[in-house]
Amino acid sequence: MTSGAIVFGMHELSFKKKIKEVALRQACAAVGQSKLMIEYSNIASIYNIKVGQILLNHDDFKFENRMRHLKNTLNKMAKHNVLPIVNENDALSVEEIKFGDNDTLASYVAPLVGANLVVLLTDIDGLYDKDPKKHTNAKLIKDVWKIDDKIKALAAPPQTMVGTGGMITKVLSAEYANKHGIDLTICNSKHIDKLLDIIERHTTGTTFHAKAKNSKK
Repeated sequence: MTSGAIVFGMHELSFKKKIKEVALRQACAAVGQSKLMIEYSNIASIYNIKVGQILLNHDDFKFENRMRHLKNTLNKMAKHNVLPIVNENDALSVEEIKFGDNDTLASYVAPLVGANLVVLLTDIDGLYDKDPKKHTNAKLIKDVWKIDDKIKALAAPPQTMVGTGGMITKVLSAEYANKHGIDLTICNSKHIDKLLDIIERHTTGTTFHAKAKNSKK
């Protein structure tokens, strides 16, 4: 899952300030998407990896036939060793039908590819028992076996629960993934070198477990 098309487009079109106009943001996304894929292609080619682009809207998951075609495409790409680079179709998305974040998009795509783990890379080590920006004694919660109101409250104050972005969207994404039998791990992008350790389920960040019966507690 990736983002960055709008930023790439803004740079290409020499916009230096944040753009609020929807149509102009969409235009930037259209310009930036190709630039973004060039970057991915160049980096992937170093490792002899082929990449392919898939752009999605929220509506693509509302219709069974679209989901079936998406699943078939992803499976064919995997069969031919092509790495899918998935992004929201910002050139066409409008606010009322946007995913709003790649955390949600990742959890929606995961069941279609038969994933057993989703890894969300962010700028924080995981979910804490209190806000680490305000409390120096905040402790990282390494394992979550049940996502309840208490866990959601740790992710965001009540007044921001309906908002998008931040830790709450990651927790809600974990909730969706868990319901589909998929574990989800949140970890700091600074630890991307430990990705294999994460895949092998060595402790890094916070892991939301799909099956509470696996708990050793």
